[in-house]
Amino acid sequence: MDFDTIKPIIDAINNSENQIFCINVAHIISQRTNVLCNLCGGLLPLLANAISASHEIEILENMEDLSQLNALKILKHVMSLTDLFILANSLSFAELKQEINMPNGEILSQCLQLTMTTAVCHCMEYYFQQLDRSIKSSQTSSQQSKTSTKDPIESIFELIYLINSREKTNCDEPI
Repeated sequence: MDFDTIKPIIDAINNSENQIFCINVAHIISQRTNVLCNLCGGLLPLLANAISASHEIEILENMEDLSQLNALKILKHVMSLTDLFILANSLSFAELKQEINMPNGEILSQCLQLTMTTAVCHCMEYYFQQLDRSIKSSQTSSQQSKTSTKDPIESIFELIYLINSREKTNCDEPI
């Protein structure tokens, strides 16, 4: 994305007439950060899954009737809004903190939580894409060799692939 295309948006956000709107959006984002990060699996469980040696995927129970895929879509949109309304805003964190009545460092902490959750989700997504490619290549090579014995680990990977491919087909549906 070119800076020239973003510049009018940043100018509108930093316009003094729009500051109340920007503060309200920042307040909504700050209120929903923890819930949204938890809907995506939570930062600490995601980090644990990302760095585990076995790369075990622990699917957390979601009590909000929102799939993790849709939560991730929303997280990406909220992260973009955070970039615009909090990080690109001409107001400082201290001014935002004062307007929203938050403790010291809370806005920065929530921005970091959103950023880290988004980054870990992107890393996990990349890992699954690589896993998906390796499963496809192993399936084609196993079909060519026509062996009747199947490794149990391969069966698990195929199951994960089928689950992920089903979610990818649902990915294009609106939330």
